[in-house]
Amino acid sequence: MISKIRIFILTLTMGVFASCSTGTKIENIEDFSIVYGWVGYSKAPVNNISYATFRHYNLPEGQNIYSAGIQKMGDGILVFHVGMKPGPVKISTVEGQFCIGIISCGRINVFDFGSQGGEVGSAIVPSKGISYLGAWDIVKDFELIDIKRQFDIQPASQAPSRSQMLRHILTTVQDNPEVASRLQKELNALEGR
Repeated sequence: MISKIRIFILTLTMGVFASCSTGTKIENIEDFSIVYGWVGYSKAPVNNISYATFRHYNLPEGQNIYSAGIQKMGDGILVFHVGMKPGPVKISTVEGQFCIGIISCGRINVFDFGSQGGEVGSAIVPSKGISYLGAWDIVKDFELIDIKRQFDIQPASQAPSRSQMLRHILTTVQDNPEVASRLQKELNALEGR
């Protein structure tokens, strides 16, 4: 029994590491845009978000999925990507687990934003721009027996401000003066400076 658990944990770990290496390669970050948004999950069957993606709708299949940077903020996560090509973009998926210690961590819940309609978590990304994809709450449609895994995406009721989100992203790009400068200009504009 213990060896089966070890094999399962090893397989799950390898899957997480393999998924982190997928996505579209960025060749020249200065020519691309920044996208960001916030996803709340306090009303969802998840307490550990481990992965999120963006989908670009003008790129061919196999080149249209971008891994998202994720950072815990309040009752949710900041999702962002520095290096997005211009065009229509949407938060694609958010994945996580509901864990109680080390018990009950085997089920991964995938929340597919694409199934929620075109406006949810989407924007037309300009060249060398910064696009906000909104703040959203994942809300579980509770049932006595959770077979269907149904959920809804709603505008967030208590999200961090756009300025707070940009400040978080700014801390991750200090090694790239061009991107940091763009973020600082956007932050100044939001704060009326």
